[in-house]
Amino acid sequence: MDARHTIDELINILSEMVDEAWSMPLSGGKIMLDRDRITDLLNEIKTALPSDIQQARAIVESRNELAAAARRDADAIIRAAEDKARVLVSDSTIYNEAKRAATEIATAAATKAKETLSAADQQARQTVAAAEAHAAELVKSAEAKSRDLRIATSQFVSDALTRSEESVANALNELHRVKQQFKQLPPTK
Repeated sequence: MDARHTIDELINILSEMVDEAWSMPLSGGKIMLDRDRITDLLNEIKTALPSDIQQARAIVESRNELAAAARRDADAIIRAAEDKARVLVSDSTIYNEAKRAATEIATAAATKAKETLSAADQQARQTVAAAEAHAAELVKSAEAKSRDLRIATSQFVSDALTRSEESVANALNELHRVKQQFKQLPPTK
């Protein structure tokens, strides 16, 4: 197996194996599967789960970096506005108006940065929760399919042994009947 399959690809491979498996004659639709291959797929699914969770965490980190960049941009805008206000101020009226405008810009930028950070944090939590739920669902599904396959295999073997016992018993009964008929034949001279 290629260790770089995604969990969805691994589940698809498992489903294809079930779809393509040979049906055993007189088994009521039961199929035969390669236990080692199924076990390898389940192990690969378990190995791939942490990488999906890592990807979700990387998304969270990326969103945090985006929020930090937004905060830096807002700070840069505030500094530029304050610098520009200082350059333009020539008397106290202009200075006071510029200072008020800079304060408003700073407040608006801080509010926007806080909203962006909050939205990124919320989306990151949702992404991680969804990835963890999906991973748990995939493991549960794979375990259920594995359990069903083991039960089906066990039932098939039990049914085959029962049929074999019945066939042997029928053959012995037939042999006994023939023997009895042979004993009843008159001796040849």
